[in-house]
Amino acid sequence: MSNKLIKIIVIALAVIGLIAVFAFLGMGAMMFWMMGT
Repeated sequence: MSNKLIKIIVIALAVIGLIAVFAFLGMGAMMFWMMGT
């Protein structure tokens, strides 16, 4: 595998990870807000 391909895969995984974390935080905040009211 070339370094460029590895770099692209790492960036893609980082982006997917960030999106997953933000989605998880958003769902948690939404549920907390629903329970609070």
